[in-house]
Amino acid sequence: MGTDCCSWDRVSCDNITSEVISLDLSCSCLSGTFPSNTTFFLILSLQRLDFNDFRKSKIFSKFGRFPSLTQLNLSSSWFSSLVPYEISYLSNLVSLHLSYHSSIDLIGFHAPGPILTLEKSAVNGIVQNLTKVREIDLDGIDMSSIDPNSFVNLSYSLTSLSLLGCHLWRKFPDNISKLPNIEYLSLDENAKLNGQFPKSNWSSPLVVLSSFVCLFLENCLNHLTI
Repeated sequence: MGTDCCSWDRVSCDNITSEVISLDLSCSCLSGTFPSNTTFFLILSLQRLDFNDFRKSKIFSKFGRFPSLTQLNLSSSWFSSLVPYEISYLSNLVSLHLSYHSSIDLIGFHAPGPILTLEKSAVNGIVQNLTKVREIDLDGIDMSSIDPNSFVNLSYSLTSLSLLGCHLWRKFPDNISKLPNIEYLSLDENAKLNGQFPKSNWSSPLVVLSSFVCLFLENCLNHLTI
């Protein structure tokens, strides 16, 4: 009380309206259970949100209530249960990061098994409604019930798709390479995934794979044919 939150570290406000538009809690040392009745969900002006360690809390459906949100980063926040379908209501999202892994996990120190689950309805909602999204990071989320073909109709604006350790299986669609702006695709640690990418002149990958820059297939090579 009596202070201007716009002056706080990691809080950004609109210069004209003074409404909070960005909240970065990623290095705030906050932890514990995130309450479902918090007035945090009333900050409808948010455009960017980065979270911290809320171990065993749920990703509530209320996270879909931020109409202006363009960047949502819940990576390594240790949320549990299902990823709610309401995440797909965030139609202005440009960046969606729900990764269970931290940066140190990605270089070889793997956390325990996934505690977040993504089901078919939520994936379909993300594919259909997030038409502006350019980055999707779902590393470490349990998607064992998902048909990889669900990703075929992702937004043409997509430049990065990371699905490391998601328990994906069956055939991965080869026409994912037809997304015109894709630059990064990670399928690491999905040992039961199989498929075949198009036969092309790989000496010119930016042409052949519509601007693919990085293709990570660690522990998939017994099943994916290049």
